Amino acid sequence: MPDVRVPGFLGRVLADHDDPVGTCFHVAPGVVVTACHVLAEIDAAQLDAQVLLDPLAGGAPFQASVARLDPLHDLAVLVVAQEPGFAEVSGPLAASDGVALREPVRVTGHPLVYEPGHAYRYLDAPGTWAGGSVRDGEVGLGRLISDQVLKGMSGAPVLRESDGAVLGVASGRYNTPDGWLAGTVWV
Repeated sequence: MPDVRVPGFLGRVLADHDDPVGTCFHVAPGVVVTACHVLAEIDAAQLDAQVLLDPLAGGAPFQASVARLDPLHDLAVLVVAQEPGFAEVSGPLAASDGVALREPVRVTGHPLVYEPGHAYRYLDAPGTWAGGSVRDGEVGLGRLISDQVLKGMSGAPVLRESDGAVLGVASGRYNTPDGWLAGTVWV
């Protein structure tokens, strides 16, 4: 039975039928987005690769095909041929450049929680928009602050709390060796 607390547009990218490696989301009928590095973890970061997905709220796995890859920006687009796949489509896409500092945001995805004997299907991670940056002089990034975005949540949408608009894709956490930028999530 699907968990009604989880939006029907969220999914998991699977290495096999019960081995999730990341998160994805349904942006238009038959079109799914995730982070490119999630597909690379399962050797599927190539055009036309077949990828197994399932709804984050629970449900049967289904196939998708890799349609576009942008490793530089850590984005991947997949297409789903069969229905039903996801029960819903995400909210509108919004430009992150105009998001106000400290705007409340949320990332919901599949977490890898290290608690022996237990598995967690999803986790909500509230956060705060923290502006942006440019990596290596060529990649514009958004940034949010949350100490609750975990491994496995890469590929999840970053949602603005006020209207559910998608501001970007969770690409990675900055694991600080010196305490600076703690809780930073790149978008």
